[in-house]
Amino acid sequence: MNRIALGFLLAAGLAWSGPARAEESSEWMMRPVNDESSIEKMIARYMKKVDQVEAELRFIGDSEDDLALLYQLKPKAAPVMKCGVDTQVSGGEPGRVAERVVKITCFYVLPEKFKTPAMRAKLFEAINKYHQKYWMPQRFYLDKDGDIVVDNAINIPGKEFPVHVELVRDVLLRTVSGWNGFYQILVDDLGLPKVSGGD
Repeated sequence: MNRIALGFLLAAGLAWSGPARAEESSEWMMRPVNDESSIEKMIARYMKKVDQVEAELRFIGDSEDDLALLYQLKPKAAPVMKCGVDTQVSGGEPGRVAERVVKITCFYVLPEKFKTPAMRAKLFEAINKYHQKYWMPQRFYLDKDGDIVVDNAINIPGKEFPVHVELVRDVLLRTVSGWNGFYQILVDDLGLPKVSGGD
């Protein structure tokens, strides 16, 4: 499948304007399931319906039973950030899933010249500076390769407590905004190149 950039791009002037006027039917309520693809398919359908955005489908491992989604976020003044959306079991017992978590993991591969020990220390300072001011996302951190990861999780606590899929869209939109703001700190404090139009 072709990768299609996320349709609610800040670059296109479509900044976050609140939740979508989603249908209140049970069709869009996420509940814990025993499979690794039905919630992902629901999220993909919802994003296509609300924002006319196609996800790139990724199968984990050799099986087509474990599905993940890939979106590319393109803020106005930051580089493209790739975001994976996947679910995992977060509670239950063998053969019965009681809870499931939607993991939204985005990443940006830093240029090699910004992966020195001195730059790594500055990156940690920038992450701390950002988190002191903003509540979203849940986590900014550096992975083992020194690249930036942005993590969010939405737990579905049980069949009696479903969660609307709009929350996934909300996290993706807020990640666009958060990455745009965080990248400006990297430009100012670390000297990363300025970006125009999400190039």
